[in-house]
Amino acid sequence: MSDEDSELVIPETDFSQGIQPHRYARLQSGYRYAVYLDQDLLKHFGSPKAVPAALRALVEASKHVHAA
Repeated sequence: MSDEDSELVIPETDFSQGIQPHRYARLQSGYRYAVYLDQDLLKHFGSPKAVPAALRALVEASKHVHAA
């Protein structure tokens, strides 16, 4: 095998254990996780930005319940 032929050979790589990032993750600054909501829940919250606000409020409320 010549040097030219060895450059054309691509070694086999196993990607089965690879992690695929969310395809839009790099477009959103501060991206951490993707959460998928059912349509009825999204209608209840009204906007995607309202969901984290509601979760933060729930976390704060739970701190007071556990402290009591």
